[in-house]
Amino acid sequence: MNYGFFRVCCCSPEIQVANTEFNAKKIIECVKTASEKKASIIVFPELSVTGYTCHDLFLQKMLQDSAINAIEEICEKTKNFSHTTRNLANSSSIYNNKELGENYE
Repeated sequence: MNYGFFRVCCCSPEIQVANTEFNAKKIIECVKTASEKKASIIVFPELSVTGYTCHDLFLQKMLQDSAINAIEEICEKTKNFSHTTRNLANSSSIYNNKELGENYE
């Protein structure tokens, strides 16, 4: 019987500031673990891909490009989850948002 419940998993992966490749690997590990535990929604802390304390580095194109590449890798390696991504950057504002949810096809 379906009571309309779903399982939410909150993950807090080990991260390294500005090391998007390392952070992506840790996020992917969390997604796989949460998927094995039948999570329908997975929630990560803000700025998990880049690390929260990058300060001026957030405005560097190299970090922005690296973060986008890491998000693309996460999406590629977690295809069993649907993805909603809003990652917008310009010279004055940066928005970092990523949601993963079970792929209901």
